Amino acid sequence: MKEIINQLKDDHIRVNASLDKMEQLIDTPLETSRDELVSEFQFFKDFACKIHHKRESEVLYNWMKKQNPEADKEIIERINEEHKSLESEVNNFIEKITKMAKEEENTILCDIEQFIRVYKQHIEKEEKFIFLIAQQLTEKKTT
Repeated sequence: MKEIINQLKDDHIRVNASLDKMEQLIDTPLETSRDELVSEFQFFKDFACKIHHKRESEVLYNWMKKQNPEADKEIIERINEEHKSLESEVNNFIEKITKMAKEEENTILCDIEQFIRVYKQHIEKEEKFIFLIAQQLTEKKTT
């Protein structure tokens, strides 16, 4: 399980790099950064939503629930709900950015800024709570 946790941490490094790039892009006019923003959200759709979230839910979280069925259930359910919400937002942003009118630019950029903040908080929760709990469960199994 340690390998899975390390892989997920590596995934978070990739995701954070994409979020950092988005932060830079929203500081430039959308007419010049639109394609790159769409590309970053496409990365989220293809990697974070389809691969990373699935790896967390189906491998790590299922393993954790088997180790301790009730103790971690609430936080795992909350994180899985966040995944669903973030995935929905990613799909919406791809469409919004692609079809956006000039007068919508400020609103969309503020929404993207909020998405970045929420996603970084999501990663922080996973690393400070979920991964820590998983590491403790792994250590219990080896002792």
